[in-house]
Amino acid sequence: MLPDNTVTRTTNINAFLPPNDEQYYPLKQIVLGGKAINDISLGLEYQKYSVYYVKDTIRVSNASGLIVFSLLMPNVTTVSLAFDSSMRVILAWTTLVNAGIHYYNTNTNEYVTNIFSNITSCRVSLDCNKSFYSGLEDVIFAYTLNNKLYFRQQRDNYSVEMLLGDSGDNLLITLGLDVENRLQFRLASPSDLIGEVKVINVPFSLGRFINLRTTEDGTIRTLENGIPRELNVGFKTIDFRTTENGIIRTLENGIPRELNSGFRVTENGIIRTLENGIPREIN
Repeated sequence: MLPDNTVTRTTNINAFLPPNDEQYYPLKQIVLGGKAINDISLGLEYQKYSVYYVKDTIRVSNASGLIVFSLLMPNVTTVSLAFDSSMRVILAWTTLVNAGIHYYNTNTNEYVTNIFSNITSCRVSLDCNKSFYSGLEDVIFAYTLNNKLYFRQQRDNYSVEMLLGDSGDNLLITLGLDVENRLQFRLASPSDLIGEVKVINVPFSLGRFINLRTTEDGTIRTLENGIPRELNVGFKTIDFRTTENGIIRTLENGIPRELNSGFRVTENGIIRTLENGIPREIN
């Protein structure tokens, strides 16, 4: 739990503990967790788990890539994952109009979903995963709303909103422990999240099939001589999306733009296009 339900009076910025220090992706996050869901026999830092969004579904996979939890939720724009002290899943996400949190309610002994309107960004994190703080830890759901930074906590079933301070038009992109085991919040301007557009020279030739795929975080990659290589080709990869019908789109200055109505993403992740009605891999 946050002492006095507020942040420290003096700013003390530190590096985040891994994996909280990894690059921010809106539709993917890596967190530490235990041996398995509902299993804390090996502690809460046994292995890495990934949360990602694909086909209108928020999925959680373990270090072996096995999907261990999933939640159907359309139109998600960001996702975040945490585990409580009993290794139960907590998911948080935003859409274009609201935000939600999915967690295990110990009062009703079931997973429930709470939806909150007009939230622009959110993250969720266990505020301490050390065993000697057992009974004092809590899962923090932090978010930006109307240029303010707020939080709710699981001990209240996320029913009580508490103000932390001003956020301006910044978005909350990281929430987790720093190297001094203090819960730290990282905010960023929306313009900083677009990223630098880089165009790299990829030797394409018509008719040559290449292994073009999208990774879990939406980055376009290809295999060249067996070596994965990222393809930017003018795309802002952090804003790369596919719509429900598989059309590839990107955000340019916040405006969705259809890249090519002929492109589709198949179930195995290969990008294909229709040429004269005939599916083929693009190259």
